Amino acid sequence: MARVAIIEDDRALADQMVWALQHADHEALVAYDGAQALALLGLEPPDAAAPLPDVIVLDVMMPSVNGVEVCRRLAAEARAAKVPVIIASGRGEARGAFRALANVRAFLDKPFDGKKLLAAVDGALRAPR
Repeated sequence: MARVAIIEDDRALADQMVWALQHADHEALVAYDGAQALALLGLEPPDAAAPLPDVIVLDVMMPSVNGVEVCRRLAAEARAAKVPVIIASGRGEARGAFRALANVRAFLDKPFDGKKLLAAVDGALRAPR
């Protein structure tokens, strides 16, 4: 069982991801925008005691703080930099913004099904950090 943070502003899609993860015996944590994500991950305000997830599924286009900024903030924090990130986007051109970040392990093109999500999570968990 892994702790997976879902950072997705589309609540229906987030609910589908949570359902798929829970049915595969994973724990799902949810943030609906970038600001909530930074708080959930203990990055803003800084909280070194905040438990980090094992994997993060991160939307790109979100209100308040976008996925690129969330990913950069994760990569800049020593304790969070090794948490694997899966980028979920309906825009293929968004991949370029993440290619240089070492914590990005996979890309999921929206729409996607639960099987693709679980395969990406399992792959991120197995990949060396």
